[in-house]
Amino acid sequence: MKKQALIGALAMGAMTVGSLLQTTSSASAATVGTTTTNCDFAGATICTNVLNGNDSLSDLNSIDDSPFSNYEWEFLSKINAPNTTPDEGIADTFKLTYNGGPDDSTSGTWEILLQNIINNKSPFVLAMKAGGGHAYNFFDGTVFSGNWDTDRFLNPKGISQGISHATLYTPKDFQPIPTPALLPGLIGMGLAAMRKKKQAAEVTQEV
Repeated sequence: MKKQALIGALAMGAMTVGSLLQTTSSASAATVGTTTTNCDFAGATICTNVLNGNDSLSDLNSIDDSPFSNYEWEFLSKINAPNTTPDEGIADTFKLTYNGGPDDSTSGTWEILLQNIINNKSPFVLAMKAGGGHAYNFFDGTVFSGNWDTDRFLNPKGISQGISHATLYTPKDFQPIPTPALLPGLIGMGLAAMRKKKQAAEVTQEV
């Protein structure tokens, strides 16, 4: 009985994550300009120019420059400095290290941890936010770790600004395989969804 409940909770958790990841964009397409040199995350195939404001799913999906426009993207996870692993989205999907103080670091290393990306050589995007701007870095599925820096994010005095956050995006049809590190979160989300469903049923019966 406990085994069936656990499987049910895991399935419900996976469905909940899936629904969260299916948010798409209806924004108008825009050409933002790209470069293959001096990208923010070493190993990137190509990256956009630095854009104003924060990165977002709708912003990424509105880009009309190839290869970004070749995919419909979805949000997977985000690391807000000074964290080293995601504190938003799915945990343990990628990590950062900081060469300086995490609150004001301008360089470090990055690494993809999710084996499904690595094993399937899946393309992905890492977005960087620093100062008042952001940029998207496209990876073709052949590089999964390297250095990062904020050399393109300069303040009016020409000084590199500390990283604010990094965001991982994957193609919409990408399905992350649950790993031991992800299972507790999926089970927890599933149990919460099952409790909510049960409570709703009890209220209906009382009425």
